[in-house]
Amino acid sequence: MHTGQTLIVDGYNVIHKIPRFRALLTRSLESARDRLVLHCATWLACRKNTERILVVFDGKQPDSTETCPRPDIRVIYSRNGETADDYIVGLVRNGGKGMRYTVVSDDQELAGRTRQLGGRVLSVVEFCDRPEEAACAFRRKGSDSAKPGLPPATEQRINADLRQQWHLE
Repeated sequence: MHTGQTLIVDGYNVIHKIPRFRALLTRSLESARDRLVLHCATWLACRKNTERILVVFDGKQPDSTETCPRPDIRVIYSRNGETADDYIVGLVRNGGKGMRYTVVSDDQELAGRTRQLGGRVLSVVEFCDRPEEAACAFRRKGSDSAKPGLPPATEQRINADLRQQWHLE
């Protein structure tokens, strides 16, 4: 049974709202999704109150297999004929006693449905525009935190992303 908070990310809503993710769409949809998942890994590394993150996308899973940098991040695709929004609402509705859900989305309809079911909502900007989160991930690297650190390859990808975001390259 999960006792901490579960963050449910409305994947394409986040990608289309945040310029650094949206810019990756010119390269490929997979690149934008991968970068969002890396951001989720950074978020988890800094948040002791978040137990896991579910990233939900509309549509069928692509042929390529997307790997998650941490076991507590799961990428989910809605079923045929079902929107990501409906899938997210189903998760919140059927979560069970003691489950705490926070949905990351700027979709007002989804936010309203989430709140009606007792879930919390976090705006896309609140979730994405926190450069201190990345710094937190690396400050904790040597600590004896209960959560495992990021794998070295993931740290390198996050570092490269941050250098680009902060215009250091």
